[in-house]
Formats: sequence, C-alpha cells, structure tokens
Amino acid sequence: MDLGKFNYSRIGSGPPVLFVNGVYQRRQAWEPIANALASSFEVILFDFPNQSLDLNGGSADPSFDRPEQYEGYVLELLEALSLDPGDVMACGLSFGSGLLRSLHLRRNVDFKKLVLMGAYPPELTGFNKLFNKVFKQTLETHGLDCYASMICFWFFSHKWLGDNPMAHALIVSRYRTMFADGESIHALFRATAAEQERGVPGGKMRCDTVFVNGIEDAVSPPQQMESYAKSVGAGFRSIAGGHVFTGENPALAAALLRDIFTQRASMHHYEATK
Repeated sequence: MDLGKFNYSRIGSGPPVLFVNGVYQRRQAWEPIANALASSFEVILFDFPNQSLDLNGGSADPSFDRPEQYEGYVLELLEALSLDPGDVMACGLSFGSGLLRSLHLRRNVDFKKLVLMGAYPPELTGFNKLFNKVFKQTLETHGLDCYASMICFWFFSHKWLGDNPMAHALIVSRYRTMFADGESIHALFRATAAEQERGVPGGKMRCDTVFVNGIEDAVSPPQQMESYAKSVGAGFRSIAGGHVFTGENPALAAALLRDIFTQRASMHHYEATK
C-alpha cells in the first residue's frame, strides 16, 4: 500500500507505539510526549483526513464522516507500515480511544497493548449524545469561535485554564486556521456524533488494556471509568488534569505512558509533582 496517502511521522526507535488523535486534534499535539518517549520507542503519529489541513496542504473530504472509516484508516496505515497490530502498543485520546476500543471489541483486532485516554463508559452514552447536540447547535448558530470556547471550557481543567490565561485565545486562533475551509470540522463532527450514536461496544478486553482519565475530566469522570475498566478486565489510572491532560502536562503524561508501556505503572494516580 502506498504510504503517500498518509500524513504521518515516525520518531525514535524501539517497540512501535501508535498515537491516535482525538477528533479535533493534530498529530503535532503529541510531539512533546513522543519526543520524551523516543529514546525507548518508535512513536508513530498521523492525521486523519479532515485534520490539520493547514499543515498538510490537503482539502476537506466531507464524505469521510463515519467512525468505521476512521477505524479502517488506522488498519490501512499499519498495513502500509508493515506493522501487525499484535506488535503495536496503541494509545488513543477521546475519539481516538473510542476507535481503538471499537477496533478491538467490534472488529476483533488484537493489539499488543492499549492505552485508552478520555474514554467514556456505557452509562454516560446518553450524556454524550446530549453533549454533542448542544455542541452542534453552538457550531451552527454561533460559529467556530464560540465552539472553540466551549471546547476549552469542557476539555481542559479550570485550574490549567486559570494558570494559562492566553490558552483560550490561542485555541480559538488555531481552530480558525485548522478549519478555515468550513467543511472539515463538520465532517469531523458528524464522525464523532455517529460514534456516540452507535454507543460503547460490549465485551471484555482481550489484550492488555489500561484506561486513563484526568481527575478533573468533566466529560468522562474517573470515578465512572474506574468501575467500567474493572468490569471489562482492564487496568485504570487517573492523572492530574482535565479531558485533554496530554496538552496540560505532556511531561507527566509521558511519564505515565512510559511506566505503562514498560509495566512499571504501580501508582494509581499521577500527580503534577512527579
């Protein structure tokens, strides 16, 4: 398969680790974590279609708006890289964690290890559908700037936003650039809405899996996720920060991931002082 269709990068050397983006993320957001892990792992980062078009020089694909297409894209990339999923440790954030969980439970893809960040349990499906409905109304009625403001409020911890007063303006500005085409964000939104409509797949995790949630995650609180993780035979860790704790403290997130990947994650909660 031709690797030319993929916007990806490989950093470091060692056992392969694949990072799967959240819905409005770009692969560069993983780079502080990837660089911290590069001495021990080969880290693979990539963008889905409709993501980061301003950096990729691409054009929007309105038809790429189903979670099944995203799952297939992950498998196509691994095939193009000549990697068997059973040899890959895969880490997803939010929408990305949902894709990896679905690949494993719906499509029977076994990875070497899964780290699923910011996932939500079945009992929060209704909340997430309502959450998405409000976000859709915000985007369609009030526009991209207001939408980005809501992302900031819900996805980052309020403490971090208070400590970083310029973060809100930076994210609004970045969204204006990332989604200037006007089509890509709508396709991405439809994909995440469809992912929530189909719900959380049933079944036990067969491969080594650890769920990780920020202690201040307003979208998927860690109390619910810890119980869910136990019910599906997975491990659980909480970490300081909100839903996107990887952006708040990448050094801490990298330390946790290193410990999980090397089977040293004995701590239940990772604090910012680590």
